[in-house]
Amino acid sequence: VRQLTKQVRGGSTQAGSQLGELISSLSRSECNLLIRAFGTYFQLVNLAEEIHRVRVNREREAVATSNEPRAESVMAAFRVLLDEGWSVTEVRNFLDNLDVQLTITAHPTEVKRYTVRLKLERIAQAVRSLAERDLSPTSRQLLMAEIRAEIATLWQTRELPADKPRVIDEAKSALYYFRRSILSELPRILADVEQAIGSYFGADSPAALPPLVRFRSWIGGDRDGNPLVSPEVFSEALALQSKVALGSALADMDGLVQRLSLWEDRTEVPALLREKLAGRLAELPGARERFPDEPFRQLIWLMHHGLNAELHGTGRYPGGSEGFASDLALLEEALSEGGNSWAARAFVRPALYRARTFGFHLAALDTRENSAVHERVIADLLA
Repeated sequence: VRQLTKQVRGGSTQAGSQLGELISSLSRSECNLLIRAFGTYFQLVNLAEEIHRVRVNREREAVATSNEPRAESVMAAFRVLLDEGWSVTEVRNFLDNLDVQLTITAHPTEVKRYTVRLKLERIAQAVRSLAERDLSPTSRQLLMAEIRAEIATLWQTRELPADKPRVIDEAKSALYYFRRSILSELPRILADVEQAIGSYFGADSPAALPPLVRFRSWIGGDRDGNPLVSPEVFSEALALQSKVALGSALADMDGLVQRLSLWEDRTEVPALLREKLAGRLAELPGARERFPDEPFRQLIWLMHHGLNAELHGTGRYPGGSEGFASDLALLEEALSEGGNSWAARAFVRPALYRARTFGFHLAALDTRENSAVHERVIADLLA
């Protein structure tokens, strides 16, 4: 079928007739197998194309320079601004007023089981390892065997869930992309912007950027033609989003408490950090007991405690999500003042960017309603 299809695309009318006859001769079960085979094939081909595209971009990035940045990269965009005569002040003002909001939507043609996603993810990781790592013959054979096994079990896996997906299932499906890529990649994009500003406009240590990109979602709030989106579904979707955002923030705190193990006898502890701790430790002395003479870890412990309270509904973080972002900014500033600007930028700033972008809500959940409902409500109000 594939060979004939290629010939048809090449303009062969004879191949077209042969293809039509071949497909017409297939039984229902054979048609089912053919559709499944092409479906699996296209998933794997798309995966290979994505991996190849990333590999090509990485190779181009390796030979790129500030004079000739990789096409369509962040550096290339800022090179254009430099060539057009923008100043660093104009660039910063532009970024301060930039407001890009990407909307996540559910699409019935893009339904894919979580199980299938994970299989494709494992195949992709194995293929990347084959190309990017210097493997021994035995290790290469093991990876090839793993890929074959994943493809074999993918072929025998049901493509769709047994039951029709609920709205909440669609919301969970969208959250997969936040957990797997968006939350981790957004700080890297902003780091690319910082690097571009430093390379082209001489700002070697720019202040943290504002949230250049934020996210919205229609899944769980779009009632336009979908009566299944009830107030209860809306609340559940919000709760799911918040759980992912808070989980990400807690993971950041887990990472920071491991890295910022600075002992106060070997580092300068700025007054702003001591003042912040003074009031909070009086309320929660456990931080001092857990991390004696380690003030940075003490603050992180307090932040972790507040996030846990938010997650489990036992309390509120002081100042909410803005208070959390403010504490991260203070942590970065205190490290920089104490001569640890490298740690501030490498360890704290990615968490700060996530906090400012995603807050405790992850994405704004838009509510949409059918116009007939609005007309009916307005008519009742004016009656």
